[in-house]
Amino acid sequence: MMTNPVSASTSRGAIGQLDSTRILLDLQRANEIAQALAGCLEPEDIARRVTEGIIEKFGCVFARLWLLEPEKAELRLVASSGMYTNLNGRFARVPLGAYKVGKIAQNRVAFLSNNLIDEPWVGDREWAIANQIRGFAGYPLMVNDRVVGVLATFNQHGDGSRISGSVADVVYD
Repeated sequence: MMTNPVSASTSRGAIGQLDSTRILLDLQRANEIAQALAGCLEPEDIARRVTEGIIEKFGCVFARLWLLEPEKAELRLVASSGMYTNLNGRFARVPLGAYKVGKIAQNRVAFLSNNLIDEPWVGDREWAIANQIRGFAGYPLMVNDRVVGVLATFNQHGDGSRISGSVADVVYD
């Protein structure tokens, strides 16, 4: 079967335009979150506003932010918004290299998934299925080439990879 090159090229152009529009909207949302940080001096306040902004602007189910405590080589959960707001649960303190967020910090590499229930590292698939969680995006937060924390989002639409990246870039650059 032969494809009409004009149609194929037009389709790619339309997809490219859609992607460009989506990126611009995401950057605008991320900028709105960054503007909400004006006057914040405490790291916990900044973290809370970031996670709340992600929930409000991007419609994630929940967002979490951990800050690195270098003297203990662990991440401390300082903000959790959306479905879970408890800061003292199972993931309140995560050693570097443990769980997915600890590996993100240790390796300085983002991790994205649009099919969370099929990921081998997910410890509670039933939870993900029951809450219809499809997407996960975790990003190391870097300052001067140094990891200072991890930002993670969970969503039901499986398109979270662009969310955290745009927010992390605007907020922590």
